[in-house]
Amino acid sequence: MRIIAGKFKGTNLKAPKGLNTRPTPSRMRETVFNMLQNKIAGCTFLDLFSGSGLTGFEAISRGASSTTFVDNSFQSIQCIKSNAEKLGIDSDATIIKGDVIEYLERCAKQKRTFDIIYVDPPYETNTNYKGKIHLLSELVLHLIDEHSLLHNNGILFIEEGCKLNTEPLNHLKFDRTKSCGKATLHIFSNK
Repeated sequence: MRIIAGKFKGTNLKAPKGLNTRPTPSRMRETVFNMLQNKIAGCTFLDLFSGSGLTGFEAISRGASSTTFVDNSFQSIQCIKSNAEKLGIDSDATIIKGDVIEYLERCAKQKRTFDIIYVDPPYETNTNYKGKIHLLSELVLHLIDEHSLLHNNGILFIEEGCKLNTEPLNHLKFDRTKSCGKATLHIFSNK
């Protein structure tokens, strides 16, 4: 796993051991960051279901002022910490071990927003939320929308292996999808 561009271009990063993590393919990351080339400098980046943190570190490498990494796996968090130390960017990285849904609810209470949000959950995973079963990626989408966690000119990316139900959305609008092998990148912005 290697950072594609920016000040850490070519740096190899660790992946969590013993997990079935699925790092975002370099072609997908290249697509994302090509779209962000005029927005990445100085932005706040939220990397949900971070795994190794590769996407968030790519954002810092390309000029994001900070990245918040959220994952509930101890191995992933240790890996992200190790990668942040290797890059010497501890002050630019906020690393949170915890449930993504609970973190989003905390952000809502704090009225926190992010310029760019990247969501990469385990593909096609269902979860129980308030007594109902939801596709995890759709639940995250609707919580981000409901609580207006995306900054006014921000962009939300959701990497998933299937189509998403994007209705109804109150604050976000679906822009487009991009396919990359088995993955589909769903792209949203504010209305």
